[in-house]
Amino acid sequence: MVYHLITLSLVICSVIISCARCAEISYSDAHAALMTFYTLTGGEIVSKNPFMPEFKYSEDPLIYGWRRVNNWGSDLPFSEWDGITSSENEILELNLYENNLRNDIPFEVLGSLPRLTRLDLCFNNFSASPPGLPLGSTLGDDIEHLKHTAITELQLSGNKLSGYIPSGIGSLTTLQKLQISYSKLTGSIPESIGNLRELTHLDLSENKLTGSLPKSWRKLTKLRVVYLNHNSDLRVKEKVIRAKLPNVQWVNV
Repeated sequence: MVYHLITLSLVICSVIISCARCAEISYSDAHAALMTFYTLTGGEIVSKNPFMPEFKYSEDPLIYGWRRVNNWGSDLPFSEWDGITSSENEILELNLYENNLRNDIPFEVLGSLPRLTRLDLCFNNFSASPPGLPLGSTLGDDIEHLKHTAITELQLSGNKLSGYIPSGIGSLTTLQKLQISYSKLTGSIPESIGNLRELTHLDLSENKLTGSLPKSWRKLTKLRVVYLNHNSDLRVKEKVIRAKLPNVQWVNV
């Protein structure tokens, strides 16, 4: 286990260093990054139910592995891998919602994909682990690695992510849509969210957020849609949001 973790760390470092040297990414570097992401998020089946036939798409809790894995790990163009939108070697979108991904979200690996614009990891199992391992996952400070991408849409709802919203979220200045609902986020909305000047859609509903809106909120002048409902201890009123951001079109608190 230690050997595999060290190997994965070396792969991550080599890919990041390589990407830092140029704006484009080679096929081999992108392939390595994607397969590291695949491994860290439990892509391979690690436990099987002996009473069921062999298959890759499973709802059975005794089978751990991605549900949709078509062509992952192959030498085919990335556009033929399940859940990937690409342009030659560049990964543009990862759409892996409801795909049984687990463990922590490896933002450091994703940060090595410089053209990534859309990341949809909704309704996976990032708060779950195989039997014998502790439960729980947090939206960690390493989310700021996504600033090395071209990210405009970040969708992480339905993963029961816990802990505070890291201040590093404010470094993702290209974000237009941020959705982290149906989770277990706590604490207040960070002041750094005011750095997201391109944000048009924000959904932090169905969490356990507290406090009031940060002073930097008024900087989100492009914000049009806001969902903050079902955060019972969040002291926010619709009229306050509209007073600070008169261009907002839809508010649910």
